[in-house]
Amino acid sequence: RLQQYWLVTSEQRRRVVGLAVGEVDGAVPIINRCAHTSPRQAIELARHAAELGVPFLDLVPPDPQFVGADPHVLVRYYTTIAEQTELGVILFHTPGVGYTMSPELLAELAEIPNVCGIDNGMPLDHTNKLRDLVGDSVLVVDPIEDRCLLNMLEHGQQVIFTGDSPLLHSA
Repeated sequence: RLQQYWLVTSEQRRRVVGLAVGEVDGAVPIINRCAHTSPRQAIELARHAAELGVPFLDLVPPDPQFVGADPHVLVRYYTTIAEQTELGVILFHTPGVGYTMSPELLAELAEIPNVCGIDNGMPLDHTNKLRDLVGDSVLVVDPIEDRCLLNMLEHGQQVIFTGDSPLLHSA
């Protein structure tokens, strides 16, 4: 995942994912961050990733100064993008975008057919409530490194998205 995606052009982002696909040569799955304030641009990035054989895309909530934090707008934003790709969609949720989504809203988003994961960088009680709401329908990941062992032991978490590379735990 390219963390500072807003610092590069869409063409540079396409080049980065192309290089990554070439380097890993199918050895590990790639998660391509297709986040963009414009759903149209996010869809174009997702289509490019799909053409390269990338199995997953990662979406960051849109910037509130452009779209606000209205739950209906957020559902429409994610649904619009997800409907235009067959890739597995991972929702990246962090208060760093300027607002937070409730566990209930995230659970609603998890009902979008190809949403397969939520990377939920929130307090543990928020993440646990989300886990309770979605059950096993999607993978809920707590990316907070200090809670990694707790999440593995108490919640069976087998992956952590941290920094630029997810760390996989083999059971």
